[in-house]
Amino acid sequence: GGGDPSCPGQPHCTSTTTTPVDAPALTIDKSASGANFVVGVPASYTLTVTNTGTAATTAATTITDNVPASLTLGTLPAGCTAAGNVVTCTIPAGLATGTPVSFVIPVTPTAAANGTTLTNTATVTGGGDPTCPADARCTDTTNTPVQAPRLTIVKTASGNFVVGVPGSYTLTVTNNGTAATTAATTITDNVPASLTLGTLPAGCTATGNNVTCTIPAGLATGTPVSFVIPVTPTAAANGQTLANTASITGGGDPGCPGDPSCTSTTNTPVNAAALTILKTASAANFVVGVPASYTLAVTNNGTAATTQVTTISDTIPANLTLG
Repeated sequence: GGGDPSCPGQPHCTSTTTTPVDAPALTIDKSASGANFVVGVPASYTLTVTNTGTAATTAATTITDNVPASLTLGTLPAGCTAAGNVVTCTIPAGLATGTPVSFVIPVTPTAAANGTTLTNTATVTGGGDPTCPADARCTDTTNTPVQAPRLTIVKTASGNFVVGVPGSYTLTVTNNGTAATTAATTITDNVPASLTLGTLPAGCTATGNNVTCTIPAGLATGTPVSFVIPVTPTAAANGQTLANTASITGGGDPGCPGDPSCTSTTNTPVNAAALTILKTASAANFVVGVPASYTLAVTNNGTAATTQVTTISDTIPANLTLG
Protein backbone atom coordinates (compact mmCIF):
# COMPACT_ATOMS: atom_id res chain seq x y z
CA GLY A 1 0.00 0.00 0.00
CA GLY A 2 0.91 3.68 0.13
CA GLY A 3 1.81 3.54 -3.55
CA ASP A 4 4.95 1.54 -2.72
CA PRO A 5 5.14 -1.05 -5.45
CA SER A 6 7.61 -3.14 -3.42
CA CYS A 7 5.41 -3.76 -0.37
CA PRO A 8 4.68 -6.10 1.10
CA GLY A 9 7.32 -8.21 -0.58
CA GLN A 10 10.44 -6.36 0.60
CA PRO A 11 12.02 -6.74 4.05
CA HIS A 12 11.52 -3.09 4.81
CA CYS A 13 7.79 -3.62 4.64
CA THR A 14 7.68 -5.76 7.92
CA SER A 15 9.03 -5.39 11.48
CA THR A 16 8.91 -7.92 14.40
CA THR A 17 9.38 -7.53 18.18
CA THR A 18 9.91 -10.38 20.65
CA THR A 19 8.58 -9.49 24.09
CA PRO A 20 9.08 -11.89 27.04
CA VAL A 21 6.10 -12.23 29.39
CA ASP A 22 7.08 -12.64 33.02
CA ALA A 23 4.92 -14.00 35.83
CA PRO A 24 5.32 -15.12 39.44
CA ALA A 25 5.28 -18.86 40.16
CA LEU A 26 4.64 -19.86 43.78
CA THR A 27 5.98 -22.98 45.46
CA ILE A 28 5.06 -24.10 48.99
CA ASP A 29 6.96 -26.48 51.23
CA LYS A 30 5.48 -27.79 54.49
CA SER A 31 7.65 -29.57 57.06
CA ALA A 32 7.22 -30.85 60.62
CA SER A 33 9.62 -30.09 63.46
CA GLY A 34 10.47 -33.76 63.81
CA ALA A 35 9.96 -37.13 62.24
CA ASN A 36 7.41 -37.84 64.99
CA PHE A 37 5.25 -35.79 67.32
CA VAL A 38 4.81 -36.77 70.98
CA VAL A 39 1.59 -36.29 72.91
CA GLY A 40 1.82 -33.25 75.18
CA VAL A 41 5.13 -32.03 73.75
CA PRO A 42 5.11 -28.72 71.81
CA ALA A 43 6.01 -29.14 68.14
CA SER A 44 5.51 -27.12 64.96
CA TYR A 45 4.87 -27.06 61.25
CA THR A 46 6.90 -24.72 59.03
CA LEU A 47 5.21 -23.29 55.91
CA THR A 48 7.70 -21.88 53.41
CA VAL A 49 6.60 -20.10 50.21
CA THR A 50 9.10 -19.23 47.48
CA ASN A 51 8.50 -17.26 44.28
CA THR A 52 10.25 -19.39 41.66
CA GLY A 53 8.83 -17.39 38.76
CA THR A 54 10.27 -14.59 36.65
CA ALA A 55 8.48 -11.64 38.24
CA ALA A 56 7.62 -10.42 41.70
CA THR A 57 4.12 -11.24 42.96
CA THR A 58 1.50 -8.73 41.87
CA ALA A 59 -1.03 -9.45 44.62
CA ALA A 60 -1.16 -10.80 48.13
CA THR A 61 -0.31 -14.48 48.54
CA THR A 62 -2.51 -16.60 50.83
CA ILE A 63 -1.49 -19.83 52.57
CA THR A 64 -4.24 -22.07 53.97
CA ASP A 65 -3.43 -24.88 56.40
CA ASN A 66 -6.22 -26.96 57.93
CA VAL A 67 -4.42 -28.22 61.04
CA PRO A 68 -5.77 -31.58 62.37
CA ALA A 69 -8.26 -31.22 65.23
CA SER A 70 -6.18 -33.47 67.50
CA LEU A 71 -3.48 -30.78 67.61
CA THR A 72 -3.76 -27.71 69.81
CA LEU A 73 -2.59 -24.51 68.13
CA GLY A 74 -0.11 -22.27 69.91
CA THR A 75 0.45 -18.54 69.42
CA LEU A 76 0.57 -17.88 65.69
CA PRO A 77 3.30 -15.77 64.06
CA ALA A 78 2.67 -12.33 62.58
CA GLY A 79 0.78 -12.55 59.32
CA CYS A 80 -1.26 -15.61 60.40
CA THR A 81 -4.72 -15.98 61.89
CA ALA A 82 -6.91 -18.98 62.72
CA ALA A 83 -10.59 -19.81 62.58
CA GLY A 84 -10.81 -22.94 64.68
CA ASN A 85 -7.90 -25.04 63.42
CA VAL A 86 -7.87 -23.50 59.92
CA VAL A 87 -4.78 -21.31 59.73
CA THR A 88 -4.44 -18.56 57.12
CA CYS A 89 -1.19 -16.70 56.50
CA THR A 90 -0.71 -13.78 54.13
CA ILE A 91 2.33 -12.47 52.25
CA PRO A 92 1.94 -8.97 50.79
CA ALA A 93 2.37 -8.34 47.05
CA GLY A 94 5.89 -7.77 45.82
CA LEU A 95 7.51 -11.04 46.87
CA ALA A 96 10.67 -11.10 44.77
CA THR A 97 11.78 -14.19 42.93
CA GLY A 98 14.04 -16.56 44.86
CA THR A 99 13.10 -15.06 48.24
CA PRO A 100 11.46 -17.61 50.60
CA VAL A 101 9.07 -16.52 53.34
CA SER A 102 8.40 -18.90 56.25
CA PHE A 103 5.76 -19.18 58.97
CA VAL A 104 6.22 -21.47 61.99
CA ILE A 105 2.89 -22.81 63.25
CA PRO A 106 3.18 -24.11 66.85
CA VAL A 107 1.12 -27.20 67.71
CA THR A 108 0.85 -29.62 70.63
CA PRO A 109 -0.58 -33.13 70.12
CA THR A 110 -3.45 -34.07 72.42
CA ALA A 111 -4.24 -37.56 73.72
CA ALA A 112 -6.63 -38.00 70.78
CA ALA A 113 -3.66 -37.95 68.41
CA ASN A 114 -1.85 -40.83 70.10
CA GLY A 115 -1.05 -43.67 67.72
CA THR A 116 -2.26 -41.82 64.63
CA THR A 117 -0.37 -40.51 61.63
CA LEU A 118 -1.42 -36.91 60.98
CA THR A 119 -1.83 -36.06 57.31
CA ASN A 120 -1.78 -32.29 56.80
CA THR A 121 -1.81 -30.32 53.54
CA ALA A 122 -1.05 -26.62 53.06
CA THR A 123 -2.07 -24.70 49.93
CA VAL A 124 -0.89 -21.41 48.44
CA THR A 125 -3.02 -19.18 46.21
CA GLY A 126 -2.95 -15.63 44.82
CA GLY A 127 0.19 -13.61 44.30
CA GLY A 128 -0.63 -13.19 40.64
CA ASP A 129 0.40 -16.77 39.91
CA PRO A 130 -2.07 -17.93 37.27
CA THR A 131 -1.35 -21.64 37.96
CA CYS A 132 -2.13 -21.79 41.70
CA PRO A 133 -3.73 -23.62 43.37
CA ALA A 134 -4.05 -26.22 40.61
CA ASP A 135 -0.35 -26.81 40.03
CA ALA A 136 1.29 -29.50 42.14
CA ARG A 137 3.86 -27.04 43.51
CA CYS A 138 1.03 -25.02 45.09
CA THR A 139 0.31 -27.71 47.73
CA ASP A 140 2.47 -29.76 50.06
CA THR A 141 1.58 -32.52 52.51
CA THR A 142 3.24 -33.92 55.63
CA ASN A 143 2.53 -37.28 57.28
CA THR A 144 3.62 -37.21 60.91
CA PRO A 145 3.22 -40.16 63.31
CA VAL A 146 2.25 -39.26 66.88
CA GLN A 147 3.85 -41.20 69.71
CA ALA A 148 3.35 -41.33 73.47
CA PRO A 149 4.73 -43.09 76.53
CA ARG A 150 2.58 -45.88 77.98
CA LEU A 151 3.25 -46.84 81.57
CA THR A 152 2.64 -50.18 83.26
CA ILE A 153 3.05 -50.95 86.95
CA VAL A 154 3.41 -54.38 88.53
CA LYS A 155 3.34 -54.80 92.31
CA THR A 156 4.58 -58.02 93.92
CA ALA A 157 5.15 -59.22 97.48
CA SER A 158 8.21 -61.09 98.71
CA GLY A 159 5.96 -64.03 99.65
CA ASN A 160 3.40 -64.71 102.36
CA PHE A 161 4.10 -62.35 105.23
CA VAL A 162 4.80 -63.52 108.80
CA VAL A 163 4.14 -61.39 111.86
CA GLY A 164 7.39 -59.85 113.07
CA VAL A 165 9.42 -61.04 110.07
CA PRO A 166 10.65 -58.38 107.58
CA GLY A 167 9.11 -58.67 104.10
CA SER A 168 8.77 -56.33 101.14
CA TYR A 169 6.71 -55.11 98.23
CA THR A 170 8.38 -54.47 94.87
CA LEU A 171 6.95 -51.76 92.60
CA THR A 172 8.11 -52.07 88.98
CA VAL A 173 7.24 -49.48 86.33
CA THR A 174 7.92 -50.05 82.63
CA ASN A 175 7.37 -47.70 79.70
CA ASN A 176 5.78 -49.85 76.99
CA GLY A 177 4.94 -46.91 74.73
CA THR A 178 6.51 -45.47 71.61
CA ALA A 179 8.25 -42.48 73.22
CA ALA A 180 10.25 -41.76 76.35
CA THR A 181 8.34 -40.21 79.25
CA THR A 182 8.01 -36.44 78.96
CA ALA A 183 7.40 -35.67 82.63
CA ALA A 184 8.09 -37.17 86.04
CA THR A 185 6.22 -40.39 86.86
CA THR A 186 4.68 -40.68 90.32
CA ILE A 187 3.93 -43.99 92.07
CA THR A 188 1.51 -43.93 95.00
CA ASP A 189 1.24 -46.90 97.38
CA ASN A 190 -0.93 -46.68 100.49
CA VAL A 191 0.63 -49.45 102.57
CA PRO A 192 -1.79 -51.12 105.06
CA ALA A 193 -1.61 -49.68 108.58
CA SER A 194 -0.90 -53.14 110.07
CA LEU A 195 2.51 -53.12 108.36
CA THR A 196 5.48 -51.18 109.68
CA LEU A 197 7.53 -49.46 107.00
CA GLY A 198 11.28 -49.92 106.89
CA THR A 199 13.89 -47.62 105.37
CA LEU A 200 12.65 -46.54 101.94
CA PRO A 201 14.84 -46.63 98.82
CA ALA A 202 16.11 -43.51 97.06
CA GLY A 203 13.34 -41.76 95.19
CA CYS A 204 10.65 -42.69 97.72
CA THR A 205 9.16 -40.82 100.67
CA ALA A 206 6.31 -41.57 103.08
CA THR A 207 3.64 -39.64 104.92
CA GLY A 208 2.43 -42.08 107.50
CA ASN A 209 2.03 -45.30 105.52
CA ASN A 210 1.35 -43.48 102.23
CA VAL A 211 4.44 -44.07 100.08
CA THR A 212 5.27 -41.91 97.05
CA CYS A 213 8.07 -42.77 94.60
CA THR A 214 9.19 -40.62 91.67
CA ILE A 215 10.87 -41.49 88.37
CA PRO A 216 12.34 -38.51 86.49
CA ALA A 217 11.23 -37.66 82.95
CA GLY A 218 13.02 -39.44 80.14
CA LEU A 219 12.24 -43.06 81.03
CA ALA A 220 13.04 -44.89 77.79
CA THR A 221 10.74 -47.50 76.32
CA GLY A 222 11.34 -51.04 77.52
CA THR A 223 13.37 -49.98 80.56
CA PRO A 224 11.86 -51.09 83.91
CA VAL A 225 12.48 -49.19 87.14
CA SER A 226 11.86 -50.93 90.48
CA PHE A 227 11.48 -49.80 94.09
CA VAL A 228 11.61 -52.28 97.00
CA ILE A 229 9.44 -51.15 99.92
CA PRO A 230 10.43 -52.94 103.15
CA VAL A 231 7.57 -53.83 105.54
CA THR A 232 7.16 -55.83 108.73
CA PRO A 233 3.74 -57.18 109.73
CA THR A 234 2.54 -56.32 113.24
CA ALA A 235 0.34 -58.53 115.42
CA ALA A 236 -2.68 -56.61 114.06
CA ALA A 237 -2.05 -58.18 110.65
CA ASN A 238 -2.17 -61.76 111.90
CA GLY A 239 -4.64 -63.88 109.97
CA GLN A 240 -5.45 -61.16 107.48
CA THR A 241 -5.01 -61.12 103.72
CA LEU A 242 -3.64 -57.67 102.97
CA ALA A 243 -4.96 -56.14 99.74
CA ASN A 244 -2.70 -53.37 98.57
CA THR A 245 -2.90 -51.35 95.34
CA ALA A 246 -0.18 -49.16 93.81
CA SER A 247 -0.93 -46.67 91.03
CA ILE A 248 1.04 -44.44 88.66
CA THR A 249 0.35 -41.04 87.20
CA GLY A 250 2.25 -38.56 85.06
CA GLY A 251 5.09 -39.38 82.72
CA GLY A 252 3.20 -37.85 79.82
CA ASP A 253 1.11 -41.03 79.49
CA PRO A 254 -2.33 -39.88 78.31
CA GLY A 255 -3.91 -43.07 79.66
CA CYS A 256 -2.86 -42.87 83.31
CA PRO A 257 -4.32 -43.21 85.83
CA GLY A 258 -7.46 -44.43 84.04
CA ASP A 259 -6.03 -47.44 82.17
CA PRO A 260 -5.85 -50.83 83.93
CA SER A 261 -2.10 -50.91 83.29
CA CYS A 262 -1.70 -47.91 85.62
CA THR A 263 -2.63 -49.87 88.77
CA SER A 264 -1.56 -53.18 90.30
CA THR A 265 -2.87 -55.00 93.37
CA THR A 266 -1.40 -57.72 95.59
CA ASN A 267 -3.30 -59.90 98.06
CA THR A 268 -0.87 -61.19 100.66
CA PRO A 269 -1.80 -63.56 103.53
CA VAL A 270 -0.17 -62.81 106.88
CA ASN A 271 0.84 -65.85 108.93
CA ALA A 272 1.98 -66.24 112.53
CA ALA A 273 2.96 -68.90 115.00
CA ALA A 274 0.30 -69.83 117.59
CA LEU A 275 1.75 -71.73 120.56
CA THR A 276 -0.18 -74.02 122.91
CA ILE A 277 1.27 -75.61 126.03
CA LEU A 278 -0.09 -78.69 127.78
CA LYS A 279 1.22 -79.72 131.18
CA THR A 280 0.53 -83.21 132.55
CA ALA A 281 1.61 -85.10 135.63
CA SER A 282 3.02 -88.64 135.60
CA ALA A 283 0.32 -89.83 137.94
CA ALA A 284 -3.06 -88.77 139.19
CA ASN A 285 -1.51 -88.54 142.68
CA PHE A 286 2.04 -88.09 143.85
CA VAL A 287 3.36 -90.24 146.74
CA VAL A 288 5.85 -88.86 149.23
CA GLY A 289 9.31 -90.14 148.43
CA VAL A 290 8.31 -91.68 145.15
CA PRO A 291 9.84 -90.11 142.03
CA ALA A 292 7.34 -88.49 139.68
CA SER A 293 7.36 -86.02 136.83
CA TYR A 294 5.61 -83.28 134.91
CA THR A 295 5.53 -83.26 131.08
CA LEU A 296 5.43 -79.92 129.25
CA ALA A 297 4.24 -80.25 125.61
CA VAL A 298 4.37 -77.22 123.32
CA THR A 299 2.55 -77.26 119.96
CA ASN A 300 2.59 -74.62 117.20
CA ASN A 301 -0.98 -74.49 115.92
CA GLY A 302 -0.35 -71.40 113.82
CA THR A 303 0.23 -70.84 110.12
CA ALA A 304 3.96 -70.13 110.30
CA ALA A 305 6.99 -71.56 112.00
CA THR A 306 8.21 -69.82 115.12
CA THR A 307 10.54 -66.94 114.40
CA GLN A 308 12.21 -66.69 117.80
CA VAL A 309 13.44 -69.04 120.54
CA THR A 310 10.46 -70.29 122.55
CA THR A 311 10.87 -70.07 126.34
CA ILE A 312 8.79 -72.18 128.75
CA SER A 313 8.55 -71.07 132.41
CA ASP A 314 7.35 -73.50 135.09
CA THR A 315 7.42 -72.65 138.78
CA ILE A 316 7.66 -75.96 140.64
CA PRO A 317 5.99 -76.07 144.10
CA ALA A 318 8.54 -75.66 146.93
CA ASN A 319 7.51 -79.00 148.51
CA LEU A 320 8.76 -80.88 145.43
CA THR A 321 12.40 -81.71 144.94
CA LEU A 322 13.70 -81.40 141.38
CA GLY A 323 15.48 -84.43 139.98
